[in-house]
Amino acid sequence: MKTNYSILLIVVSLFFCIPASRAQDYNIIDDTIRFSSSSWAELKFMNEPEFQKMSEDYEIQQLDRSLTIKPKKGVTAKNARLKVTEGTRNKRREHYFIVVYDKHVSPSEQDYDFSSLDLIKKRIELLAKSKEKAVSKKQAKAPKRSEEQQIVVVGPEPDEEPVSRNSVQKGGEEEMQYLRSIPEKRIQDRIKTKINYFNKWCSQLCNKQYPYSKKEIIDRMMKSLFENKEEVIVQTFNPKSKQKSDWKIRDYFVRLTKFRYSNVTIKSSDIRFITKLKQISEDEYEGTVVVIQDFEAYIDKSILAYKDQTQKSITVRVKLFETVDEEGNKIDDFEVYLGDIKVDNTIDS
Repeated sequence: MKTNYSILLIVVSLFFCIPASRAQDYNIIDDTIRFSSSSWAELKFMNEPEFQKMSEDYEIQQLDRSLTIKPKKGVTAKNARLKVTEGTRNKRREHYFIVVYDKHVSPSEQDYDFSSLDLIKKRIELLAKSKEKAVSKKQAKAPKRSEEQQIVVVGPEPDEEPVSRNSVQKGGEEEMQYLRSIPEKRIQDRIKTKINYFNKWCSQLCNKQYPYSKKEIIDRMMKSLFENKEEVIVQTFNPKSKQKSDWKIRDYFVRLTKFRYSNVTIKSSDIRFITKLKQISEDEYEGTVVVIQDFEAYIDKSILAYKDQTQKSITVRVKLFETVDEEGNKIDDFEVYLGDIKVDNTIDS
């Protein structure tokens, strides 16, 4: 009986079958994220990411442009699939990861930086080289193929030609160019996002039922929201004594973890830009934003114990840097960090 040998090379994404050519559109395919049970694995992206829910074995949190992943307590986590979508409205990128437990990986190896097109491109090139080596090794061990046999790549047709990330959606009139080539609205939206994440994660620190390390939340907030500037001051107001107190930012976070309430909700019902950004160094600008913060504290989850509404002034810093778009053109980009937070007055308590 004659035996025919064939090699079928199937390029499989984790959720969909995608042709290898999609990598040219800055999509990371089949990358492995390794983590240990001792700390979070962090994936940092260029834009705010969206993700498809993983296995129930994992806790996954979003903080601004980052995702953090950790197995749930008491669970032996199995390998899981993760799809992440990020990018601008006109140019969405899809990344596919395999999340793998590795007890030997160190915390310093659990930070994955995809925060620029250059870093994404380098990661894709590294993956391609690794796959080429794996295929070469496999072919060296496999029997020779006949002339009729061929390599088959399975997957859907590529999406329609993407729009350049450089393009700006305009309404009836052209958007105002604010810092260099960056529209003012884009900067304001990023500032609002940072403030909303600050509120969200402060609420988590107050939550007695939150099952994960609050120290790790604090470390992530310090890095992402405050650029690890320990000297930042947060002012608080005591409604009984009518006194204001100043706290260093990390001490303020620790203070939130000791609140006696079972859970707290912190939101900003209004965010106003009261000063134009002023240049404080070659690539850094600073301004002030006023927010109306709504604070509600509960006992036993549902019994409202205290609430107030406070007007606060927040210093914001915008740092400019240069990156490249998909066509290799140099473009301006930026990051936003929060600074001192002061209490102007308590509107209601």
